[in-house]
Amino acid sequence: VVLLAQQKKLSLDDDIRKFLPEIPSYGKTVTIRHLLHHTSGVRDYLTLMSLAGFNFDGVTGDEEALGLIARQKALNFNPGDEHLYSNSGFFLLSIIVKRASGKTLSQFAQENIFQPLGMKHTHIHNDHTLIVPLRATAYAPKREGGFRIDMSNFEQTGDGAVMTTVEDLLLWDQNFYEPRVGGKDLLDQLQTTGLLNNGEKLTYALGLTVDSYRGLKSVSHGGAWAGYRAELIRLPEQKMSVACLCNLGTTNPSRLARQVAEVYLGDKMSPEESRQALPSAVVELTASQMDSKTGLYRNSSSGSFMRVTATQGKLRVDSFGPVSELAAVDANHFHMVGPLQAEVVFESDKGGHQRIQVLRAAGKPEVYASVSTQPKTSTRQRLSAPMVCKLALPSRSLSAPMALRSCCGRT
Repeated sequence: VVLLAQQKKLSLDDDIRKFLPEIPSYGKTVTIRHLLHHTSGVRDYLTLMSLAGFNFDGVTGDEEALGLIARQKALNFNPGDEHLYSNSGFFLLSIIVKRASGKTLSQFAQENIFQPLGMKHTHIHNDHTLIVPLRATAYAPKREGGFRIDMSNFEQTGDGAVMTTVEDLLLWDQNFYEPRVGGKDLLDQLQTTGLLNNGEKLTYALGLTVDSYRGLKSVSHGGAWAGYRAELIRLPEQKMSVACLCNLGTTNPSRLARQVAEVYLGDKMSPEESRQALPSAVVELTASQMDSKTGLYRNSSSGSFMRVTATQGKLRVDSFGPVSELAAVDANHFHMVGPLQAEVVFESDKGGHQRIQVLRAAGKPEVYASVSTQPKTSTRQRLSAPMVCKLALPSRSLSAPMALRSCCGRT
C-alpha cells in the first residue's frame, strides 16, 4: 500500500470508499491510514464469522469476506478514537491494492517485493488447491490426546496467507538495514507509529509494532492461522532479529523469539518485572458467578479466541485445544491449572464489557474481550500477523514454506 502511495496511485489519507464503494457511509470518513493503524472501527470479519457459527474448515474468498463487511450497519467506534486490531482492515487493503494497481495482492507483492528481494520461496497463497513443495503441515492437539492436521482453505488475503521460510525472512529483514525495496523514506513510514484523535501515541505503526523489550527498542509482529504460528522481532540498535515459525497451534512463537534474544543480549537487557504470586485457591464460586464468566473471548492483538465453560461445578478454559481448569483465588482471580499455566483475571473495561487478562510468567498481559455468551464448538483460532525464531522443525529444511497469518497481513 505504501509502495502504491509512492507511485501516486493512492494516498494514505484517501477515503476507503474511493476504492471500496460497497462499504456503507458511516457518517465519518474511514481512511486507508485508519486501516493500516487499526484505528478504523471496522468490525473484524473473523469475529463476525465466529459469532455466526461459521465453519472455518470451508473455502472462502474475497466475495464472502467483502460481503460480510459491507453488510455491517455501524462501526465499533469513530475512526481514530481507538486502536483495535481488525483482520477486516488488512483484508480491505488487499482489495484496494487490486483496484488501485490492477493486480492481485499476490501478483503485486511478487513483482514489487519478493522478486526484487530474492525471496524465492515466498508467495501469497490465494489458491487453496495449489501444491507447494516442501510445505510444512500444520497441527493442533486433539481433546482426547494426540494431534490432528489443522490447515486452512481460505483464499482471501491481506490479513494473512503469506507462505515463506526463515531464509527468506532474513532477506526481508535485511531490507530494513540496506534498503533495496521502497527506500529509506518508505521504511521510516512503516515504522512511524500512529496517533489517536486525542493525541495519544500508539505503539502500532504500519503493520509493525514499535515498542521495547526489557529496555531495548523492538520492532515486531506476530500471529497465526489454523495450526501455524509465527513471530518476527527486530532489535535494530543491536542489529539482531529473531524469526520463529511454528506448525503446531499450541506453540508461543512470541515468547520463544524473545527467549532466543535473551540468550544473546541478556546482559544488555533490563531485569524482568517480577509479579507477585497469587495465593493458593481457597474460594468456591456459586453457579451464577461461574455462569457470568462463561463465553467466548477474543484477543484483539493476535486474533486468537479463548472459551470459558462451566462443567461439573468448575470453570474451564481452552483455546480450542487442551483444556485447563480455573482454580479460584477470589471471585475474579484464578490460577489456570493444566497444560497451559497462567494467572487469569476477569474484569470490566470502561464500557462495562467483560474481559480477561491472562498473566504468564514472562511477557505482557494478554487481554481477551468478551464477544459471545454462547461460543460455537466449530470455531477455530484465527491469529494474525508477520513472523520470526530459528526453530528446528523435524524433517523440514529451513527452506520449507510455512503459512502465516499475521496482524499485519498473513506474513
